[in-house]
Amino acid sequence: MLPIIPQVSGKPCLTNKCSSCCHNTEMLLLEEDVRRISAARPGVDFYGEAEDGFLQLNNRDEEGTPCVFLYNDLCSVHDIRPRGCQLYPVVWQDIAVLDDEYCPHTADFEVPEWADHEVGILVEALLIERDDRSQRL
Repeated sequence: MLPIIPQVSGKPCLTNKCSSCCHNTEMLLLEEDVRRISAARPGVDFYGEAEDGFLQLNNRDEEGTPCVFLYNDLCSVHDIRPRGCQLYPVVWQDIAVLDDEYCPHTADFEVPEWADHEVGILVEALLIERDDRSQRL
């Protein structure tokens, strides 16, 4: 498990009962994420391969619905959530930045010094895994 993204004060997601980042999600998954969650939640259809070749979390059946693991605005796999979810609201835009498009509470978070390294590792691993899957076809 990664260190927690520093919060300026309190726990903004819980305090504000916010799950905005879990709606219309396109959270990419490492194969390790899939294995870990599959072991803990056997039989749950929670991911698929997108047209661009990346593995990603499934949303529920309709547009605008939340991540398959969101119940009552809480993540039901929080302790084993995907690496991208662990790093959120930090995302990659050539550098690690806070995602103010989907997170309405970015003022309550800080980008830690280690974020560029960790998010960069995640991005590189996702690209390598996608390329490996396409080579196997």
